[in-house]
Amino acid sequence: MEIFRREAELNDKPVKPGGGAVICWMQSVQRAHDNHALEYAVENANRLNLPVIVLFILDPAYPAANLRHYTFMLQGIADTAKELENRGIAFFTAIGPPVETVVRVAKSLDAAMLVTDRGYLRHLRRWRKEAAAVLKIRMIEVDTNCVIPCTAFTKEEYAAYTMRKKYNRLLPDYLVPLKTHKPVKTFSQDPMREFNPYDIDGTLKILKIDRSVPPSAVYKGGPVEARKLLDTFLDGGLRDYAVEHGNAAINSGSRLSPYLHYGHISPLRIALEVDESGTGRENVGAFLEQLLVRRELSINFTWHNENYDMPSGWPEWGRLTLDGHRKDPRPMIYLRERLEAGETGDPVWDAAQKELLASGRIHNYPRMIWAKKLLEWTKSPEEAWETAVWLNDRYALDGRDPNGFTGIAWCIGGKHDRPWPERPIFGKIRYMSTGRAGSHFNVKGYINRVNDLCTAAGIQGIDTV
Repeated sequence: MEIFRREAELNDKPVKPGGGAVICWMQSVQRAHDNHALEYAVENANRLNLPVIVLFILDPAYPAANLRHYTFMLQGIADTAKELENRGIAFFTAIGPPVETVVRVAKSLDAAMLVTDRGYLRHLRRWRKEAAAVLKIRMIEVDTNCVIPCTAFTKEEYAAYTMRKKYNRLLPDYLVPLKTHKPVKTFSQDPMREFNPYDIDGTLKILKIDRSVPPSAVYKGGPVEARKLLDTFLDGGLRDYAVEHGNAAINSGSRLSPYLHYGHISPLRIALEVDESGTGRENVGAFLEQLLVRRELSINFTWHNENYDMPSGWPEWGRLTLDGHRKDPRPMIYLRERLEAGETGDPVWDAAQKELLASGRIHNYPRMIWAKKLLEWTKSPEEAWETAVWLNDRYALDGRDPNGFTGIAWCIGGKHDRPWPERPIFGKIRYMSTGRAGSHFNVKGYINRVNDLCTAAGIQGIDTV
């Protein structure tokens, strides 16, 4: 069976003879273990008899990022710094524009080569391409946020069913533990620290960032917290996953999506432990379908479709059916400010929005209803899309992500779905409503749970029903 490589050369520059170190630019995958890019860097550093240096660049101008995102990320960086220290790997921190900064640091360290993780969104790919063009040394990109490298799928897949068969055929060759390499040479000087990775509050104070969204009242970032959530899921939630994964009243599911977004935990690690858990195959299979096939289908969309973040990326049938119902009367048009506050009077939708405001995450089932309802409450499909993306990117810890863009495109534009019986406003887009939510979970229980989150976050809750 063909094995697709994780590594890709981003330029044709040589490895510099006599260089001072191998740099691992840690960007999308912020962890010290189960990290293919880091292990590749250590392997090459050992081959060259050089130390490996992990570089993390803090970009105060990261697109759509605010205090909530930076806090969660820096909580994770503190964990990762400690874990790298325990592995004997130097951890450098820098602040500034990513491309300029990585080139500056590589030059100052007289680096022999530079290794980085793979990013799937447009700006992440552009950063790597621009850095590779300027650097005078070899730059290698390693895909470590997919279990199967995204390049194994050479075109945009139409839907999960077109990807699943090939994915499952390849999976046994990739669902194997990643070997950890011990550095043979350590960096002998004090690491460069443009910010202290252990002083989260101090770092946040010096950053000129959007502070209008407070940190999550529920989720703390980092590999340590991710590990706790995975253990909790393995000990309990996985056993009933096939039946209960849509139960928003009990906050079912792994709740690991924010940690996957920042690379605080490896999808390979999760998949291995779920697969080996001894839990019934129905539950294991249902979870791995979401973690592997559906998640990497989203990455496939953003990797192959340059219009992933706009309505022109929707399938033609979806665009046409929505255009045909563009002038259908809407039951209500809400200003964005009222939607943002979760004050529509629809208790299920308001609960979903309040959950997002308080915690930085919406349970998967109400999240689908949340996005679809915007088709009815905005003037056009384009406005529904823009509103959903704006709210998701602003408040969700797992926003600004392939899963976010793809999930909203599925809800509003029919991406990876099929035509359904035609109805007003939606056309042939799959219909979901807050009125039918009670057939999937206890609505009162969900609202009560969200109100507890609101109390913890110090925001106004909603009336129970």
